[in-house]
Amino acid sequence: MINGTIDNQYMAVPTVFLPVQNITKDNLQVVVNSGFYTWQQICAPDPASAVCGEHS
Repeated sequence: MINGTIDNQYMAVPTVFLPVQNITKDNLQVVVNSGFYTWQQICAPDPASAVCGEHS
């Protein structure tokens, strides 16, 4: 699982680098599909937003 190291100026610390994915309004379903948030949680602050209107 270790796939790299980070030098903390004392030693090379074994590190796990995770893949990064930018989240935008166009791929917000990635967050929902992963189970991290539900559409209800995402839309709670502004249910009338364009993104939430598409997923209500």
